[in-house]
Amino acid sequence: MSSPGPERPQLCVHPRLALLVLGAGFAQLCNAPCCSSVRFARIETINRGWDHPSLQDDFCAAAMNVSGSTYSERIDKLILVAHSMGNLIASGALASGRCNMAKNVHWISIAAPMEGTKSSNCIEKPYP
Repeated sequence: MSSPGPERPQLCVHPRLALLVLGAGFAQLCNAPCCSSVRFARIETINRGWDHPSLQDDFCAAAMNVSGSTYSERIDKLILVAHSMGNLIASGALASGRCNMAKNVHWISIAAPMEGTKSSNCIEKPYP
């Protein structure tokens, strides 16, 4: 399989518990032939919510480090694979202006709860 365009580094972002739930499956999702390298960011989300400033700073630092960006606070030439809460962390960091993305960043979103989750409806229903 040939890759469209130049190879880029890849960063896979997921909350700490994702590896327990997905196991090696997440690592396989992040294994793509179009990537010059694959790095994982296991960000501590037990004590910090997706909107916590230091969590967003950690995401920005990891993304800029992996992309090799020479621009301050700008993620450049990266393939970002984010699962679940990882998408909230990335989008929160961008929305709050903690960092920004160049147009040459490809973001692959897996199971992002951007509009909530249907499982939250179960919490509203009383159980017998």
